[in-house]
Amino acid sequence: MTTSRNSAFRTPHSAFTLVELLVVITIIGILAALLLVAATGALKAGNRARIKAEIDNLSQAVETYRNDVGGGSYPPSCMTGAAGNPWNGTRSNADNIYNNTTVLNDLRRHLKKVSPRHREPEKLLDRICGEDETGSGPGAGPGLKGGMSAAEALVFWLGGFSSDPTAPLTGPGGLSYDRSTLGVNGGLEGRSNIGIFDVGRMGPRDDDGNFIGRFLEYDVNGTTWRINFWQYYPPKSTKPYMYFDASRQAPLEQSLSAYDPGDTVDPNAAKDVVYPILQLQPGATVPQYANKDKFQILHAGIDDEWGNMSVFAPRFGGNTPNPSFLSYPTGPFTGEIADTIVNFSTGTLEDAQEQ
Repeated sequence: MTTSRNSAFRTPHSAFTLVELLVVITIIGILAALLLVAATGALKAGNRARIKAEIDNLSQAVETYRNDVGGGSYPPSCMTGAAGNPWNGTRSNADNIYNNTTVLNDLRRHLKKVSPRHREPEKLLDRICGEDETGSGPGAGPGLKGGMSAAEALVFWLGGFSSDPTAPLTGPGGLSYDRSTLGVNGGLEGRSNIGIFDVGRMGPRDDDGNFIGRFLEYDVNGTTWRINFWQYYPPKSTKPYMYFDASRQAPLEQSLSAYDPGDTVDPNAAKDVVYPILQLQPGATVPQYANKDKFQILHAGIDDEWGNMSVFAPRFGGNTPNPSFLSYPTGPFTGEIADTIVNFSTGTLEDAQEQ
């Protein structure tokens, strides 16, 4: 009786069988995978939320600029060409209402609102919009190919100007600085509003932290002065924020393309051509800018890829958009474009599409 009763129970030293161990290991693996997916999703959501919050803060800064600096107007876009093309078209092109003359006049008028007494060199303003001014005279030299990009515009306008009412760009504390004194990274120290940016996330820079973006240089009494065109990046992102003015001219194909010079001045490097988002009202055949009469701030999203942004550029023929044309908010927004984050939606383009 005693022997039979003891045989019905395991001894204290009995081990798991191989099958039992495999089952336990499988369950642990499944739980770990689920936790990893959840953690990755939470991390992505957190990154997306941080970018969106920063876009909202930058949008508020643009509104403050409009009210306190811009004389009631938003900063203009200064793009005149795509993918690094020089002065795109001619000043007398009557068929293109958003030609280079229009872009340059937008800059001139806005700068007069910023500082009515300014006397900035006309040749320097030409160069900001892409024209080469290689002759003699104040501000002369090669222009920014394609004009100031949507990525460069954000820091240019929001970083603050000189207190000198006759020289908001080139005066003390403005965008311009003595190249021989401050090297390649200057032009930030004295700007009145640069504190709204995390300077460590301004670029593009090389591995040593030196600025490698686009710039304009000009001579002042034998001394080289320089304006750096900085860009601003979210944490851990290689793509900058983009600013588009949507308050002035109606969009035409010629005015839509924005040259993003990327992280290098190498003319052969790959570059993104990013378009502002358009909206086609019900029954309309010609689109308008989304967030019309205001502005757009965009970011490529946590995948750091813009995707094929040309789908926002309709090809006009008899006022009929290309069948592949995408319009906000209907889309459909898929692939790399879907997670594009914008200031005029609560989240991504895909989020707006689902509302």
